[in-house]
Amino acid sequence: MYVSVIANCDRTDRDREQLQRLTEAVYPADGSTAGAGGALSWSNTELSVVVREVADGEIAAHVGVLVRDCLHNGHPVRIGGIGGVKTDPDLRTRGLGRLAMTRGVEVLRDDLTAEFGLLVCPESASGFYDRLGWQDFRGELWVDQPNGRTRFTMNQVKVLSLRREVPVTGIIDLLGFPW
Repeated sequence: MYVSVIANCDRTDRDREQLQRLTEAVYPADGSTAGAGGALSWSNTELSVVVREVADGEIAAHVGVLVRDCLHNGHPVRIGGIGGVKTDPDLRTRGLGRLAMTRGVEVLRDDLTAEFGLLVCPESASGFYDRLGWQDFRGELWVDQPNGRTRFTMNQVKVLSLRREVPVTGIIDLLGFPW
């Protein structure tokens, strides 16, 4: 397996084409896969963790990462976001998603110095993240949307301790679009 971290501004045309194909495979246009979040506005991630089975091969798994200064119960906190998680459906159960997630968490903790991680996922994916140590956030998550601030209720919210104890209750305000 080959794992690399690519800044979004450094993606090649080939990377963009492969990621588009992967997105279409994981989130088909017919809506047959839940969790794509089509009606919401989302933040762009800053970096992509990509896994390829062979050097210079097709992207088999992807995890997007970003970091943002947010609020937890009104206090500033640096949160690392995970978004755009996808593994080629034909290559699942080989550990590629786990590998991409593990590297993404390392980048958030070690390179971007996030205090804790946050992601949102459909209930059907919750078990995958639970096995990686993510916990349910039982508080409120507030996000921006083009029509104003709103409480995020579409998917489950998961958190992971990186540099401090992770909050599992309270109010988190992302001070921007969700990821």
